[in-house]
Amino acid sequence: MDTGTVNSGEQVDRQSRILEAALDLLSRHGISGVNMRAVAREAGVALGLVNYYYEDKTSLIRAALHRIDEHDLMLLASDPAS
Repeated sequence: MDTGTVNSGEQVDRQSRILEAALDLLSRHGISGVNMRAVAREAGVALGLVNYYYEDKTSLIRAALHRIDEHDLMLLASDPAS
């Protein structure tokens, strides 16, 4: 069994945990409370993994906020009243 490779499901799960951690920190502490190290700790992943997916704090926060936008659009699309 090759433990050195990560399947796409694991990759999506890790990215999802990172974004959820960023959103959680953002909601609790604001932008100043979000940094790459805190997000890694909150998500339970290595700091290097956060840096692999996101260039900097700005790109991480952008991705997290984009995730909220996508979720809101899905809710609107599934709303029978619209």
